[in-house]
Amino acid sequence: MKGQMSSVTAIILVVIMLLAFLGAWTVIGKGIREDVKNRVYKWGEGEGIDVIDGTKKPVGESDFKDVLTTHYFISHRKFFNSYNSFRSTVYVEGAGIYEKEGEEYVLSFDGENWGDYKRKGSKKENGLLAYSCGGTTPTEHRTIAVAPKMIEKCSKVYVYFGDCEECKKWNGCYVAEDTGGKMRSDWEKGIAHIDLFVGIGRDGKENDPVYELPRKSELWVGKC
Repeated sequence: MKGQMSSVTAIILVVIMLLAFLGAWTVIGKGIREDVKNRVYKWGEGEGIDVIDGTKKPVGESDFKDVLTTHYFISHRKFFNSYNSFRSTVYVEGAGIYEKEGEEYVLSFDGENWGDYKRKGSKKENGLLAYSCGGTTPTEHRTIAVAPKMIEKCSKVYVYFGDCEECKKWNGCYVAEDTGGKMRSDWEKGIAHIDLFVGIGRDGKENDPVYELPRKSELWVGKC
């Protein structure tokens, strides 16, 4: 009987400690959020946002360390052997380009609905699906997707990958123009996560140099 009571007591203590930890994370997370929010530097809206050359690492302590960093791209049908494999990539990445009768079309998926429309002349972010600030189109070396509760959209963010050769090509200032369900859900779990836009027309194959980037990065918000 005493052994059983000891086991129950131990379980209760573990549950209490876990709840206390989660509560502390919530407070800390909100504190970081408010602190970062107060130092946000917002850009103007629209396509006037230029690609940033931010090769110099900011001085001072970063706002987020060991940030889970993934990447996404807009694919092109020409890289795929079948339409189904192209569609599967669009399902993951959100958008892809294909050609029909001499014109470019965009196939898109927003997590619930599929879209299929002409790229040229479209009112949908210049023909490319983008949940970006001010209706901007995702741009390589400029756009990252974030959890808005972690980093306010349209904020300038310096992303540092490290000193590897591929890292040096991608270290620099970005704009938090996009968002995503995975980033939002990860932040709710206490995981800092950003998604780096790496361009239009990539094939997503593992020999792409961008796969050499570390899966972790360091971030400075509003310090570009």
